[in-house]
Amino acid sequence: MIRRPPRSTLSSSSAASDVYKRQDMMKRKNVVRFIGNHEFMMYTILKKLTVEITAENCENYLETDDILKYNQWIQNGGYNTAKQFSQLSQNEKANILNYLRNSSIYETIDYNNKEYILVHADLGEYSPDKALEDYELDELIDHRADYSKRYFQNANKYLITGHTPTLHIPDWEKAEVYEKNGHIAIDCGCVCGGRLAAYCIETGMATYVDGMKLK
Repeated sequence: MIRRPPRSTLSSSSAASDVYKRQDMMKRKNVVRFIGNHEFMMYTILKKLTVEITAENCENYLETDDILKYNQWIQNGGYNTAKQFSQLSQNEKANILNYLRNSSIYETIDYNNKEYILVHADLGEYSPDKALEDYELDELIDHRADYSKRYFQNANKYLITGHTPTLHIPDWEKAEVYEKNGHIAIDCGCVCGGRLAAYCIETGMATYVDGMKLK
């Protein structure tokens, strides 16, 4: 979660985040939603499953690849989300899918003579000559950032990412926001024994809430 002037940005990397939380976020004008790899997987699957199965399409609508993706999503924490989604009205389902479809892929923030680029995961295959709009979706939501590498020559330009828990960043490995080499990594492993982090751009301070305790 990143607090910014005059609105805030919430980035979630967990497919286990349930439908009710997303419905709450939809009502909040100060929350900007980023699409991540889990959200994209969820959107792709649920969009497919909301289509009415008829005599005309029943034999070939769902392909083997669709079933494999569904099983992968369920195994990655999507069971509760799928169950809750199935209990919604058609209108509620359509609203959630529309909300996900309109999620941001990236955002830029200029504040106090500093530039921040916000993406879910990384600027995959980074090149200083490559415009943000030229990156492929998977390069922004599925890649792992190289936190040992400074991407930008400008010391006042930062890349803010989630996706990779800071617990897994080499030579860091703790549930705290990582700020080195022009990176600000804010996924502090809430669902894997770490914490939920809220990062305030105006102050450069982070606030934490304890996450799930691993058994």
